[in-house]
Amino acid sequence: MALPSVIMGLDPFASGITLAAMWAADISTACTILLGAGTLFSQDIYKRFINPGISGEKFLFVNRVTIFVCGIGTLWLAFNAVGILKTMVAGLSLTTALTVVFLFTIFLPAACRRSSAFYTTLAGLLAIVVWEFVPALHVLKHVIYFEWLVCVIVFLLVAVIDQRPIKTPELIEEEGE
Repeated sequence: MALPSVIMGLDPFASGITLAAMWAADISTACTILLGAGTLFSQDIYKRFINPGISGEKFLFVNRVTIFVCGIGTLWLAFNAVGILKTMVAGLSLTTALTVVFLFTIFLPAACRRSSAFYTTLAGLLAIVVWEFVPALHVLKHVIYFEWLVCVIVFLLVAVIDQRPIKTPELIEEEGE
């Protein structure tokens, strides 16, 4: 609670500028997350599995509806979530799966398979749901530790089971070298 105390201790102009900057950062982040969620569903799920031959106009409509539904869901969470901090931490722990995929792609690309990201992300989502409804799993202090464990194990299992490697761009040497 240090930040509110510091802001309240500033003169009105400086505290107003600080609050405006924080509000702008929040709105920017929220817009990016909503657009990302809409694109993730419409491009990666709807267009790929539900309707591969979708027209451009219908695709735009599906994307807009998805963003609207995500926005309404977020608004509902903001008004009804009793433990907003707990909800935010659980939401932030969703980044674990993406971080695992990113780190393996950068540091150990030989272990990356075509389905690694999908199954690791799915396992991360399921890990959060299972953590919420199975209290016996709370042997670790926080859900993010449990999710790291699950995501790394799933990523490595996919690397063993799926033999289709990812497509890696070829490095192009410059002519002067």
